[in-house]
Amino acid sequence: MSESKPPAAASAASQQEKSLEPEEAVKLLNQGNDSNSNNGGGSGQAVVNLPNVTSSGSSGVGMSKKELMKYANDPFWVRLRTFLFVLFWVVWVAMLVGAVLIIALAPGCPATASLPWWKKCALARVEVKLPTGTGATPKEVLTSATAQLRKLEGGLKALKEANLDALIVSGLDAFFLDPTLHGSENGTEEVLEKFRDALTSLNAAVHGDEVKAKILYALTLDQTSVGHEWHRQSADDVKAKISGGGGELSQNSSTSSSSSSTAGHYLWRKALLSGTDLIWKFNVDNRLYFGTRSTDQVAALNYGDAALKEKMRALVLSWVRSKVDGIQVDGDFYVDPSASVDDSSARTFASAETLAEVRKWIKSGGENKALLVSGSSLTGGLLKSHTEANYFELAPESELWSLLSASGDNLLPALKKLFTDYQEADKAEAEAAAAAVAAANKTTDGTPAAPSAAEVKAKIGLGWRSFTVDYPANKGNRISVHSGLTMAEAVLTALHLLPKSNPIIVTEASADTSASPTSTAVDSLAHLGRNRLLADLTRLRREQSESFMLGSTILPEVMTHNGKGEVLAVTRVYKQKNAYLLVINFASTSQEFEVKGGAGVGFDREVSVARVVLADSQNLSIVGKEVDIAKLKLEPKSFLLVELAPRD
Repeated sequence: MSESKPPAAASAASQQEKSLEPEEAVKLLNQGNDSNSNNGGGSGQAVVNLPNVTSSGSSGVGMSKKELMKYANDPFWVRLRTFLFVLFWVVWVAMLVGAVLIIALAPGCPATASLPWWKKCALARVEVKLPTGTGATPKEVLTSATAQLRKLEGGLKALKEANLDALIVSGLDAFFLDPTLHGSENGTEEVLEKFRDALTSLNAAVHGDEVKAKILYALTLDQTSVGHEWHRQSADDVKAKISGGGGELSQNSSTSSSSSSTAGHYLWRKALLSGTDLIWKFNVDNRLYFGTRSTDQVAALNYGDAALKEKMRALVLSWVRSKVDGIQVDGDFYVDPSASVDDSSARTFASAETLAEVRKWIKSGGENKALLVSGSSLTGGLLKSHTEANYFELAPESELWSLLSASGDNLLPALKKLFTDYQEADKAEAEAAAAAVAAANKTTDGTPAAPSAAEVKAKIGLGWRSFTVDYPANKGNRISVHSGLTMAEAVLTALHLLPKSNPIIVTEASADTSASPTSTAVDSLAHLGRNRLLADLTRLRREQSESFMLGSTILPEVMTHNGKGEVLAVTRVYKQKNAYLLVINFASTSQEFEVKGGAGVGFDREVSVARVVLADSQNLSIVGKEVDIAKLKLEPKSFLLVELAPRD
C-alpha cells in the first residue's frame, strides 16, 4: 500500500515545485532518470536539456522592456514613427478621395446596357444558294451546302471589317439535320456528317476571338420540301383513306387513324371550306385540297398534330445544339386542331401559342438564344400590345423597305411620313408607359407619382422594331437603280436614325458586278466589307448607342436659300449630351439652306460645335471638319451626317 502524504505536506511540496528554477528542474529530472537506470528500471539514460536557459529566466529572444526603453526617446526612431503615422493617414485619405472622384466622374453605364444583344447589334443576312430542281439529289444538295459553309467560314473577316455584330444565314433547309430527309441514297450519311461538321465549325469561328459575333439561321418550319418522306407518306395515306375505303377523310385531316401515320402532319382537305386563312390548292393526282403559303406544291405542316409537334421540337433542338445564337422563322405556324366539318371550328389559323412553344424550344439551349420571326406574318395586336417578349425577340419585316423602294421620285415625302409616324408612335408609347407607372404609384393623397429611373429603364425595349433593308449595292435595290447609289446610301443612313429600331442588311450574291453567276454567300459577305459608309455607320451606332437607339427623333425646320427645297433634315438627340443631324439633298441641283439650331435640333441652348462624321462620295473631303448649320450647301443627290454639341 502506498503511503499518503498529509494535506499540509502535499501543499508544501506543490509550492516547492512551483518555485523551482529551470536549472533545478533539469537536475531533478536527470536524477530521477539516473535512479531508474541504477535500479534496473531502464536500459539507458534519458537526459533532458533546456538550451539557452539561464538562471535569470531570460529566453534570449527579442529585447526586454528595459532594453527597449533605451531607444524609445532616440531622435531617429521618434522621427521615423512620426513619418509613418503621417504617411498612413495621407494614403488613407488619398484613397478615400480617389474613390469618391472615380464614382463621381466616371461615366455611368449606358441606358442600352440592359438591352439584349439582338437589339443592340448590327445584323446582316446572306443567302446560301443551293441546287434546285427535281434532278438535284439530297446528296448533291448537302455537298453544295457543306462547301458554301466552309467558304463562308473563310470569309468571316469581312463581317468584322463592316463592324457587323451578327450574321443571319438563310437558304438552308431546316430538315438537313433530319435523317429521314435523305432516304437510302448511298453515301448520304457520310455527307450529312460532313455538313454537321461544317455547320459546327462555322458557328465556332463566328464566336471566336477574331470575329466575336453572333450567328443565326433563317429556317422554314411551316412546311417541308415536296420530296420529304413525311410529305410522300402523308399524301399517300390520305389518298388511300379516300379511295381505298380505309376510313373516310373528314373535311380536314388533322387526326389520323394510325398513330404511326404521317397523314395528320399536313393540312389536307377533301373539300374546300370558306373563311380560311391559308391559300388552298387542288392536287389533281390525289384529288385533295392542301393548305400552303407558297407556290410550291407542298402542304403546310399542321402544328395541331401532337406527333408532328414532337418531331419539330427535336429538329429545332438539333439546330440549337450546334451552338447557334438564334433562329429566324420564315412562315407561320398553322394549327388545325378540329376534325369537324363546321367552317368556324375547322378554321385554320396562325397560332401564337405554338410560336411561344417554339421559343421555349430555342430558349432551352440558353436564355441568350433568340427567336426572330418574319414581321409580315404577325398580327398587329402582338406588336402593339408589347406582348412580343412572350413570343419572339425580333420581328424583321420587309414591308418598310418595299414601301420606300416603290416610292420612286417621292422618296422625300415617303421618308418624312415615315419619321412623322414613328414620332407619333414613340410619343404615344411614352405617354402610355408614364401613365401606367404613375397610376400604379399614386402618392398618399391619390395623385399620380412621377416614375422612378428604374421604372423608366424597365420600359426600355418595349415596342422595338426591326426591318430588312437592301444593301445599297444590290443589283435589285430599286432605290439605287432609280435614284442612284448615293440616295440608297442616304436612305440606309436615315433608317439608322429611327427610334428603337434594328435594321438588318440583306445582301445578295449578285451584289458585286464582278461576281460570277455561281457566286456564293461568301461573295455577298465580302462585298459588305468593302463599303466604307456601312462600316462607319455601324461603328458610330455602336459607339453612340444611346443617341442612335434611345434618343428622340426631331424633324428640324429647314430654310432654303437657293434651290427647290427638296431637303430632308432629321436629328437624333439624347439628354442634351449630343445630337446627330442628317441632311439629304434629293434635288438634281445644288441646295443652300439653313437648319434652325437650339430647340430646332433638340437642345435647350445654341449649338457650339457641328462636325461632319459621315458623307457621301461627293463630300468626303469635309468629313472631320466643322460646318455652320446655318450656312449649309449640298451638291445634287448628296447627304451629310453632322455631330452636334450644345454650348456650355
